[in-house]
This record gives sequence, C-alpha cells and structure tokens, in this order.
Amino acid sequence: MKSVSIVVITYNEEKNISGCLSSLLKVDYPKNKYEILVIDASTDKTFDIASKFKNVKVIKSKEKGFAVQRNLGIKLSKNELVAFTDADCIVPKDWLKVLVSSIESNKVSGVGGNAYPPKDSSHIGLCIACLGFPAGGALGLSDNDPISTCNAIFSKKVIDSIGGFDASLRYGGEDTDITRRLRANGHKVIIEKDSFVYHKTRDFHEFLSWCFRRGKAKFNISKSPLQLLMPLAIFAYPFSSKFRKLLSKRKVINIDLFSIFFVVPVLFFLRQLYMTAGWIYEFIRSFGWKEKHS
Repeated sequence: MKSVSIVVITYNEEKNISGCLSSLLKVDYPKNKYEILVIDASTDKTFDIASKFKNVKVIKSKEKGFAVQRNLGIKLSKNELVAFTDADCIVPKDWLKVLVSSIESNKVSGVGGNAYPPKDSSHIGLCIACLGFPAGGALGLSDNDPISTCNAIFSKKVIDSIGGFDASLRYGGEDTDITRRLRANGHKVIIEKDSFVYHKTRDFHEFLSWCFRRGKAKFNISKSPLQLLMPLAIFAYPFSSKFRKLLSKRKVINIDLFSIFFVVPVLFFLRQLYMTAGWIYEFIRSFGWKEKHS
C-alpha cells in the first residue's frame, strides 16, 4: 500500500481534536505508511492538546483559512497521497484503507466519501444532517457530487499541478472548487460509497452561521444573480431526489415523518434564505461597502 499524509486543519477545536486524533491513530494501516499533520491556526488550547499526541506533527499556521491551511499541509506532507478529514470527525478503523484501495484500484486522482451523523446526535442535528450536508450527511453522497475534504484523498502530484486549493476562497467552498478544477483539467475524481466518517452535527445557531458563510463562499465561486432565487427552491424541494431519498431511508436514519414533512423543509428554507443573505452581503462588500461604512 502507498504511503499517505493525513492532514487535519484546525481553528479553535479544543473540544473535538482529541477524539479525531485518537481515531486516526487507531486506523488499520501500517504505522510506517502514514503520517498525521495538524495545521493549526487556533487561539484556544487546540495546539497544546494536539501536541500531547505521539506520532502527530502539529504545525502552527500564521494564516487562518480552509484553503491556506490545507495548502500548507500539502506542502509539508512527505507522501504521494494526501488525505483529509476534519477535527470534528471520527474515522472508523478501515477509513484509510478504503480510501487508498479506491484511489489505487480505480486509478483516479481523488476520492471522496460520506460524512454520517453520529448515533448520539441531537434531534435537530439529525434533521440538519437530513438536508444532505456535510458530505451527504444522513443521506450519503451521489456519484456526481463534489468531494468534501472532511473525508477525501488526493494525489499530491495532481493537486500541485493545478495550483492547490484556491486561497482566495476565504469562507469555504474550496473542496467544491478543487473538484470542479480537477474535472475541468481532465482528472477523474469519484465518490466511494463505502468510505465514511462520523461528522459531529451542528446545533441550530451553528447551522445558520454555516449557511451564511456558505452563501459568501458561493459568491466567490459563482457571481451569477440566479443565486438570489435560492429561497424559491423550497417549492421544488418536495419533488427533489434528496427528499425522495430521505423518505426511502427514513427507517435507516431513524427519523419520524413529522420531521421529514415539517422540520426538515423549514430547515431547508432557512438554509436557502441564509445562503442568499450571505451571497448578497458579499456582493455588496465587493463594491467597497464595508470600507465606506466601517
């Protein structure tokens, strides 16, 4: 099996980093075939906590940002494959083996997997995961979905060849962007259905904050004014493939019909509304509004 560098980027993850690193150190993979790099830009105790783990390299990043920190991790990695997960994720023992096997057997440049909610998730957290994020959430990813860097592996050589992650994307979306650029440059990336991590669910406030940031990220990726129509998607949601998928998997997910027909649609509408607000905010800011009114 090929050697792998696992990169975890962190910003104020003192509550989560121990669980993540503990699971990474227990993966069923030759110990001399993988390294763990934590690229930290925190202002809390994340760096100190991570530094206590043996066989984990913790690097302080001078800059904060998803893309910036991932690029630093790639730069400092010493192996031909680079895997990513997030600090609020727990990986199963076969996580790395499944990803490496998939990228080798399929002869592709990148592989992404699912991010399921933990079994002890709150009800609102489970409902949020039923919207299909992050990385497919409770529904799982489809073949044409972009790779999410909470569960992914790439060829370091190929990532370097396209210039790494786009550091100008300050609010996220860098994984969606790099998936598009890889495919646009003729590189094949796939979704491995057998790969998954357990991703900590968000509470209601975290959910709305994420949606607003995602809207700002969408502006940086696509400035099409059609983004303003996002809230209207609520009318199409009951007819969408994700809604049908939710209905078909409700017993596996263990979610009730009231939540499916009422709670999840309300969360969907709020997601679209807050993403639109984030898009508008970034649109206005692009004209120098923030500087004039600061």
